[in-house]
Amino acid sequence: MSILNTTLGLVAISEPISILPLIYKVSNHEPSKIRLISRVSSLTYLTTMLLFCWLGREFLSIIGITIYSFKIAGGLILLPIGLRLIEGGGIAPTPDLEGKNVHAFAHVPIGIPLLAGPAAISLVILEDGGGMENRIILSAVIALIATIIYSVFNLSLLFRNLINERLIETINQFTGMLLVSISIQMVISGIRIIMST
Repeated sequence: MSILNTTLGLVAISEPISILPLIYKVSNHEPSKIRLISRVSSLTYLTTMLLFCWLGREFLSIIGITIYSFKIAGGLILLPIGLRLIEGGGIAPTPDLEGKNVHAFAHVPIGIPLLAGPAAISLVILEDGGGMENRIILSAVIALIATIIYSVFNLSLLFRNLINERLIETINQFTGMLLVSISIQMVISGIRIIMST
């Protein structure tokens, strides 16, 4: 995939806008808590994704999984997520907020797995290309997305009155179409490579 497709794919998988109602609920709309969640969750996302960007392929190699089979698996992970979004569901079930403090909540479940989940990690491992230049470019993309996540969360109080269920549903359906397209492309690409070897 191109850098643009990878960027769109990662933004679509992360989907920070759909997480805002959850953040409002746990923070009680308090600006200081929202800023804390913004900072901690975006840093958790950044750290996790960079780790898999630079070490993901090596990890697969150690456990004996080819990048092509992982590509097919990644596509199969993305496909049901995309279909669920199109049908009006979310990327993941609403987590239990009982007993969660704000700092812990920002790490888990917001940072991992809602932002940096299996689908996002799979996409990053597949797109790093294994070369230094590709990994540097992908690292810049990850940093950009982490900045977008931070900005969306941190500035969300300014437009919280605009965030309603209908808007989130529309965004989810568009995002779902992107994810289904990306997942099919990943599966077809993986199968082609396996069949040609």
